[in-house]
Amino acid sequence: MAGQYSNQAAAEWARRNLAQEIEIKLRENSWPARVLVVLAMLFLGAIFFGIPAILLLNAAAKFLTNGWGAEVSRLLRLGIFFLAGFGGLAVFLFFYVRSLRRKLVRFLSADGVTTRGGGKYRWENLQYLDYVTVHRNFVRGYRVYHVLLRALSNYIFAGFENLKIEMVFTDGTATLAPLIEDQREVLDLLDTIPARRKSDGKS
Repeated sequence: MAGQYSNQAAAEWARRNLAQEIEIKLRENSWPARVLVVLAMLFLGAIFFGIPAILLLNAAAKFLTNGWGAEVSRLLRLGIFFLAGFGGLAVFLFFYVRSLRRKLVRFLSADGVTTRGGGKYRWENLQYLDYVTVHRNFVRGYRVYHVLLRALSNYIFAGFENLKIEMVFTDGTATLAPLIEDQREVLDLLDTIPARRKSDGKS
């Protein structure tokens, strides 16, 4: 089925509009983005490793005070359990984010799309574009770090559309991230591609 599909209109569009390769540059190196990443990592680290640290320190304190006992054993088992669980979750999140990053578009050329992970997709295989809304108000509450994270998020996204585009090909998917340089110009360019379009997965 995949071999029978051919979007020659998109291939012709690319030959006319992409005589020169376009590099999609991410806005991840700005100082607000770096601060947001550091704060998010500290927040996750406090959650993932703070709970087991408290349990293990409590077990150590009880051991030094009363010696080995059932309470020390229980706290020690709980601490190790949470440490292993949260550690495994942290590893999973790392590789999950890494896999998402590898799908991000790096180059648009007359031949096709190249992702940051080295994937290459030809325009002839483009099936449709899915315009996905990015929900960035994920931090709620009124604590100082909640307010700070929201302020940084609003600053980073200022002037950007909360939108990413999933470019679905017969042999894979490439993602155009929302935080890219010259986002408006790139979106205007992609709006002219002759291909089916969806909005948040719906036609």
